[in-house]
Amino acid sequence: MTKIVLIGSGNLAFHFYKQISSSQSLSLVQWYSRKLENINFAKDQVKITDQLSQLLAADLYLICVNDDEIEGVVSNSRSTPNNHTKSRNSDSISGGGNTESGRDT
Repeated sequence: MTKIVLIGSGNLAFHFYKQISSSQSLSLVQWYSRKLENINFAKDQVKITDQLSQLLAADLYLICVNDDEIEGVVSNSRSTPNNHTKSRNSDSISGGGNTESGRDT
């Protein structure tokens, strides 16, 4: 089972939450939001946090934040384990979504 940490609490993150929660092969181990009240409804189903320094180990980190926040999120989450994938997802590009991913080393 693939362990996932979801970062962000906007529309895109909420859709990922719904899809991951209904999957039998994916496990949402944690959800991060700067404002816990945005994701408080999910606290009985998944661990929630508003501290990037407290991110749990996972196979995949889905980063779903505004373009102007991405640099801060990535730089403040450098303490995550080395052998994982971070995927930056944005719905702000005309004509659909954008996904950038890469393996951190």
